[in-house]
Amino acid sequence: MKRFYIFSFFLLVSNVLMAQDIIITDRPDQTESATALQPKYFQIETGGALEVEGDFQNLVINTNLFRYGVAKNLELRLVTELSQQKINRIGYKAIGINDLELGFKYQFINKAVELALLSHLILPTGNENVSAREVGVSNKICFSHDVLENMSFGYNFGYDYYTKDNHAFTYTYAVGVGLTEKIGFYSEIYGGLAEFENFSISYDGGFTLLLQPNLQLDFSVGTGINNRANYYAIGASWRLPN
Repeated sequence: MKRFYIFSFFLLVSNVLMAQDIIITDRPDQTESATALQPKYFQIETGGALEVEGDFQNLVINTNLFRYGVAKNLELRLVTELSQQKINRIGYKAIGINDLELGFKYQFINKAVELALLSHLILPTGNENVSAREVGVSNKICFSHDVLENMSFGYNFGYDYYTKDNHAFTYTYAVGVGLTEKIGFYSEIYGGLAEFENFSISYDGGFTLLLQPNLQLDFSVGTGINNRANYYAIGASWRLPN
């Protein structure tokens, strides 16, 4: 279930404004954008969140996605996360650095419809009390396209695997709307099929605020439709050069 709440990524203000110098982020929604970072550009997307699922609480103190464009249509990625997990019913509490994620995004198509492959290798480097203790992989096919001048669609289909007892197909579908030149809104359905048995469907939505062409703030909330999962998140994204 962890991968259903990891922040990833969005095309929100980027595709809406259709400007090459506007920052394009993979947060705050669950849908990863189909746009790869331009060569020699560096971007950090950071934030925090409170995730609640029944009696389980996960306070994401800080999550960071580092992105670097190494070639045309290709970016390298690094994800780090510090979290505190609690199970109130039994008084369990653990805090630590989560498993490291190394990956890439390759953009196959950059036209009216954008298409990209995103892949992460998850290494069991985290603290023992929060680590999955297994090497894992997460793969997604990312699509995005414009509908109107101020509206974009994005959707992902993926597969996450740790072991034969810990794997899931995932999906997301998001709609982004430019409310003004600096404020964007998104609405999204996402979830997955874990171990070919447990199907989940959740909803989230949020806002982005473009402070500068290379600096964006975000706020989002999510809730389960057929499950008890909820989250609240805030974050910021910054790109260099401007």
